[in-house]
Amino acid sequence: HDEPTFVRIPADFDSGTIEFDVRSRLNAMAPEYARAFAGIAYRINADCSHFESVYLRPMNGLSLNPPGPRAQRAAQYFVYPEWKFDRLREVYPDGPFEAGADILPEVWHHVRVDITASTAVLTVDGQHVLHVDETLAEPVRGDLGLWVDIGTEAYFADLVITPATL
Repeated sequence: HDEPTFVRIPADFDSGTIEFDVRSRLNAMAPEYARAFAGIAYRINADCSHFESVYLRPMNGLSLNPPGPRAQRAAQYFVYPEWKFDRLREVYPDGPFEAGADILPEVWHHVRVDITASTAVLTVDGQHVLHVDETLAEPVRGDLGLWVDIGTEAYFADLVITPATL
């Protein structure tokens, strides 16, 4: 999980706003633990060995009434390779890097991520979902990526990148 599985987009991005629409579902080879993972990777370095990401897990959407604690794991922030989801859960068991969201698989969702040097704020369909007060990586300039993880078929549309103004 939480690997560099993205389509890379040259962007020279460090801070600003990224907006896109995403629709995801499980594919035919999805393992039992798959949740239709799809989102955005950013600040990707030259060799893809480091990046940050925010993604959705629609199979954990609140409308599906997932069992706890999955109900609070519909959105995720992580840093590759140092802070993937499993390490974040171990070190931060109260979940400041995950949150619940009213999302569904096979439905288009509008995603907005506002990124500063030390924060990431995720809004889905106009609803505030996740506020990472202190990101776990030094901000660097890098590319973006349409990120999809194991067992997922995902579609993206209407990507808009708005760099922060100096």
